[in-house]
Amino acid sequence: MTPLLLTLLVLVCTFGGALLGMWLRRVLPPHHFNDESRDVVRISIGLVVTMTALILGLVVSSAKSTFDAEDLAVKQSAADVLALDQTLKLYGSETLAIRQSVRQSVANRIAGTWPEVGASAPPEDHVRGDSSPEQVFAQILALKPATDPQRWLQSQALQLTSDLQQNRWLMMERQVSTAGRPFIFALTSWLVLIFVSFGLFAPRHATGIGALLTCSLSVAAAIFLIHEMQHPYQGMIKVSPEPLQFALSQIGK
Repeated sequence: MTPLLLTLLVLVCTFGGALLGMWLRRVLPPHHFNDESRDVVRISIGLVVTMTALILGLVVSSAKSTFDAEDLAVKQSAADVLALDQTLKLYGSETLAIRQSVRQSVANRIAGTWPEVGASAPPEDHVRGDSSPEQVFAQILALKPATDPQRWLQSQALQLTSDLQQNRWLMMERQVSTAGRPFIFALTSWLVLIFVSFGLFAPRHATGIGALLTCSLSVAAAIFLIHEMQHPYQGMIKVSPEPLQFALSQIGK
């Protein structure tokens, strides 16, 4: 389900719950709305509101942490790529082919993660079988250092490549959504229950209906943000590819 469709569904369900509450106010006997009944409803819904607010706040915070972690991982990858390229440059001219493989690997990653900007890779960059991070690691490992500085540079390059591989796998694992359909269903059910209670005691005029609609829009927007930030490479709110694009433009210089 797309984020916009999910947001629209939550909006319809919550605002529909408020309208249902207003309708129940008209058809239920008057004794259902005396002071004792009102107090029971307020206490019961207060508990549901507290749980919903707590869980919604925690999930929004978790989604924001996921998004920030992905953004930091992209920046760290760009820094590691630049450091790897400079390390290979210092090693010597025999690493030219490896540096080209690193450049192609970055271009492929940008094209695979951000297809809409993947075309920004230079036209001479074609997909090659030796441009994967694993192949780059094997190429560096195959180097034959002749001096102590070259041996140190080789070990540094291997460490940077290993860090890039680990970072890539961690980024892929963090993209797994923590808010699945059962969670969204439970949270939406609680929100509908809350809005039904709002509608039971809300005044039936434009101001009251407008306030309930505003609340529905707010909670629907919160669900939208959760879904968007838990999928940081899709949708309207995405991690920027600019750090990797900058690294791509600097490799080989």
